[in-house]
Amino acid sequence: MLHVFRLLVACWNKTIRRDRTWALLFALLIAQAVPVSSPSIAVAAEADKATVLILDASGSMWGRLKDGQTKIEVARDVLGGFLLSRDASVPLGAVAYGHNRKGDCSDIEVISPVSGQGAVVLAQRLDRISPKGKTPLGQSLLLAAREVPRTAEEADIVLVTDGLETCGVDPCEVAKSLANEGIKLRAHVVGFGLTVAEANTLACVPEATGGLLMRPQSGAELAEALARVSAEIPAAAPVGTRLFFSYPGSMPDSYQWTLRDEQTGLEKVLATVSGDARYQAFPIEVAAGAYTAIVTAKAGRGETSFVVGSEPQDIYVVMKGQLPVIALRDRGPYAARGESVVIDLRFLQAGQEEGGAAFALRLYSAGGESITYSTVDGKEGSKSASINLPAEPGRYILKLETWGEEVLEELEIVAETDPEVSLMAPVSVEPGAEIQIQSTGSQMRSDHIEIWQGDTQIGWAVTLASLSEGNKLTAPEEPGTYDIVYVSTNTAWDRVEKARVQIEVGTVQDDATGAGALRKKVEAGTEQRGGTEQGAVGTYQHEVGEDSVYACAGPAPCQITDAATGLSFLLPAGWWTDQPSQEAYTAGQQEAGVRVPPHVNVFRTGSNDAFVLGPHQWSSFNGPCEDVGDLGQFCMFSSSDVEVLSAFQLIKATLIWQPVSVPIVSAPPAPVSAPDFAGEVMKQMAGEDPQTKAMLNALLGAAQNAGPNGEIDQGAVLNALLGAMQAGEMEGQACADALGHGPDRCENGKEAGGKAWSDYPHRCLPGDKTTPSCDIRDQESGLAFYLPENWVADVQAASPHPRAEFVQKTGSAHSIWLNPENWPLGDRGCYLTRAGSLCADPDQSDDDLVRALQTLQFTLTTGEVIRRCADEACEFKYPNPPVISGRMPALWSVEAARQREDGRYSTWFFDRDRGGNFKLIGLNQDEGENCREAAANQLLCEFTPYISEAEFGLIRSNLVVGGASGQPAALNGQQLLDLLAPSRKAAQ
Repeated sequence: MLHVFRLLVACWNKTIRRDRTWALLFALLIAQAVPVSSPSIAVAAEADKATVLILDASGSMWGRLKDGQTKIEVARDVLGGFLLSRDASVPLGAVAYGHNRKGDCSDIEVISPVSGQGAVVLAQRLDRISPKGKTPLGQSLLLAAREVPRTAEEADIVLVTDGLETCGVDPCEVAKSLANEGIKLRAHVVGFGLTVAEANTLACVPEATGGLLMRPQSGAELAEALARVSAEIPAAAPVGTRLFFSYPGSMPDSYQWTLRDEQTGLEKVLATVSGDARYQAFPIEVAAGAYTAIVTAKAGRGETSFVVGSEPQDIYVVMKGQLPVIALRDRGPYAARGESVVIDLRFLQAGQEEGGAAFALRLYSAGGESITYSTVDGKEGSKSASINLPAEPGRYILKLETWGEEVLEELEIVAETDPEVSLMAPVSVEPGAEIQIQSTGSQMRSDHIEIWQGDTQIGWAVTLASLSEGNKLTAPEEPGTYDIVYVSTNTAWDRVEKARVQIEVGTVQDDATGAGALRKKVEAGTEQRGGTEQGAVGTYQHEVGEDSVYACAGPAPCQITDAATGLSFLLPAGWWTDQPSQEAYTAGQQEAGVRVPPHVNVFRTGSNDAFVLGPHQWSSFNGPCEDVGDLGQFCMFSSSDVEVLSAFQLIKATLIWQPVSVPIVSAPPAPVSAPDFAGEVMKQMAGEDPQTKAMLNALLGAAQNAGPNGEIDQGAVLNALLGAMQAGEMEGQACADALGHGPDRCENGKEAGGKAWSDYPHRCLPGDKTTPSCDIRDQESGLAFYLPENWVADVQAASPHPRAEFVQKTGSAHSIWLNPENWPLGDRGCYLTRAGSLCADPDQSDDDLVRALQTLQFTLTTGEVIRRCADEACEFKYPNPPVISGRMPALWSVEAARQREDGRYSTWFFDRDRGGNFKLIGLNQDEGENCREAAANQLLCEFTPYISEAEFGLIRSNLVVGGASGQPAALNGQQLLDLLAPSRKAAQ
């Protein structure tokens, strides 16, 4: 019988394997020739298809989704339904990892071999899995591939994971090897709860094998993802034409197929495709002839011409997505130190791709060879962009590219070993106001800006990396003369001062660029003068200032286009402006020929009302300002007049700046027709706050009621705006008073039991910051943290960790608690920090709360950070007792060590990776996991998921800890075993 079996196998390998009928016959012969232990194994042996499910059971699966459920609980429920609903005729196997032991990369188990086993039994086995350990993706893929029966002609591996590889086996390389197997093996990645950046890291797996990449964020999306990977792919028609959608970026939610007959010129819309159909071929039946297939999506289009004959063919139509409008500025010469430098990059307008890693910022040598790259998100606004420059000085090319290698912007930069730095700051600024600074030279992410008064540093330094992420440099609260100092380091990490400028903090100087002078100009413009006067652009009413350049007599708003600057906007009737200019404010910059974005003053005839675009200095006491992109700030002197408020919104909504590269023709202001007026406003509505959007929608509605000659009834516009504003005020003030309150409750539309914002000892509010940079150090408790914008905090000293309450003043008015005494939700909604447990109601989660939690989780500490690595691994050393030194992975940080009561020294190593995950390793800290001995008798433990073996190993193998004499604090053997006990028990 054994000889017969071998003969059958040989026949299979040579001739039978590719034919379905012979394969079935062969399976029957084997069933007769070889004893079969169970019906399920027989099913697996007969099938030419198979599926292997890989389930992530690492410790991070206990993390919670936005609805408060843990990922593992949701995964169990969804997998139960998936197993019952899938095609049972396709044999299924299951592999899990991380469910038996903590910190063990070999903890991978075949839960069920590939078979026709019942869904209920397998679901019960998966329900008993309890997440504990690491994330060995590469090894799990290899094991799953080995489980595919050799009889299978095609197979699917479905990897469900909530994290990235932490055990050192590259899943990309594994996927490439699987693609070269003898069967058609597709590996799908279902990234449960992954960020866009994390999912993109694993995109190589489906790309190499022809699988799918999905990123479900909820139970419903996970169920949909599993249904997609198990869906039957329709067989190709023997004859016909199929259209395939192709796009190098992320798949649009839907797209439309259109076919143009080139003989008649007629275009016919075929279908709008969405859901799973987006990934499948679109068959068409047309007569022989020439055609063009057209695909259109929300922000993209593509077309391909082809000829239909008698042969079947596949037509691929590549969509070209709408590209962003960007500004890439040179701030060099940059530091050639082999470290990361900040790149000044801003998206003026977003395109088709807005994901977290939508574009690549690539660095090339002068000869065109690619050196390195970093990812850039595609949303509108300033980017926290950086690139790792080599240590070799010279010229390099910086390009912002799509993943299809289309170059959006290109810039030649210079790198020097010790570049000079220039620092620009205003001459004077109000106390507590933001200091607008610019610098050129060096630009390392770790370079920082300090404020000094004499020999005393004021507050904490702000790094260039922090500034690029949207944080601010804030003036001291005390008036006086200060120095703004740009500080870098040399190759030995010694402090080096690179530039220094002086600034006055106090009342802004009343010069030609100050707010006081502007107020005088407004008042001068209200003097009554008889008759009329001839201005630069026509004849106007009197009461217009003598330096008027543009004015609008009405009755409708006027379109203004300034030829010298390229600035345009709609000017309301009864308002006028002086000359828009790009001349720098300071004499030094003017002598150097520096050009800045356009600035202009706008005045209301017959009143003291005025607006300023791009003010040199501005105090919040004057009135509010709003960000208008590359034009900077648009500010107004405080007013409650609805006509002034509506005029401000009208100008802000229609501001457009087209830097002058070709001549622009200035024209006298003229009333604008309703369609043009609405169109200009609609261009600028993206990104506005809800009340502004409501006002602009009201404005557009009123603008449609044009007069017989196309003019707009400005009275109707103002009435519509007034209604929208009053509605917004009613909604915003339903539960507010003059003081403002923290986490209070509303009773009958009024506050109850509130607490004034001024009662909080730590505040980061506009015009009310207890520290200039919002970097807080509570003196009584020793707790330090970065307080997010528009948040306040109250801290109480307690043991073993301080307690704190954090409250958001605006928006959703969230509250966060550090080490709460009685948290009603158990572990739900709580996150580990270096200062204890940080908790917030997960049912109230939104983007504001997530950002605040991430900021606090990363910065809360009672210690002192002594070193932060940039984009490369780095050395650290703290010479003061207790001595600590070693080496950390890229992006990791370390605190100064402290001596415990038992004589040992403790510290924290921490990181927040590019996916936003917080990672924490403790030296001689209590209650850690996967603890291992490091240095001499020192215990290093993991406190969060997502930590790779390479990261942990680098810290562990280089760590040196000692006392004042440099000798490590010793532990006897029994003490070390006692400390290792939790890890040893788990390992058993």
